[in-house]
Amino acid sequence: MAGLPPCVAAPAKPESRSNPAMSRYQISILDDLRRVAFKVCTALDEVGIRAVLTGGSAATIYAPEAYQSRDADFIASWNTKSAEFEETLRLLGFFRDGRVFSHPQSAVTLDFPDHEVRIGDDFITRFSTLTEGDLTLRLLTPTDSVCDRLAHFYWYADRSALAAALAVARNHPFDEDHVRDWSRRHGENTKCDEFFARLAL
Repeated sequence: MAGLPPCVAAPAKPESRSNPAMSRYQISILDDLRRVAFKVCTALDEVGIRAVLTGGSAATIYAPEAYQSRDADFIASWNTKSAEFEETLRLLGFFRDGRVFSHPQSAVTLDFPDHEVRIGDDFITRFSTLTEGDLTLRLLTPTDSVCDRLAHFYWYADRSALAAALAVARNHPFDEDHVRDWSRRHGENTKCDEFFARLAL
């Protein structure tokens, strides 16, 4: 797992004056996880860093009424643009807090755990893209979001992750054959059968 940039001190106030273009992405106390994710993804795109929303936060986007996360998990290839990465988050008002980035005006935290998107042994290269006005969010497809949540159910006995997988599957079309094949290749046929049995209820 790649390390994060050096610790950034918390600013008294978000500083955007040095880059007026970033001011439209400033985080408000009223912004929920969805709005924060859109702003962060779009701002990083502007400096050439592709970020993909994954984990429970992607499930929240797909099924907000059934599953809520306050941690926006992004996979972003910032290793060759570490200065731009750190500065963009600073301009949005985020500061390093341990392994995550926090914002004084938001309960939503950011985590950037890796540079490549993987679900189990599979590297993921195709994503969904959502737009809201001039904002863009790149995230796991519904099918991969289901697999991602099932991975936590399979390997960590996380039944809240199973609930999230079910919520995404009930709210969006997904590739059942892919989920079954992915589960089989990872030796999880029995728990996969439980998922589909619950989905049919």
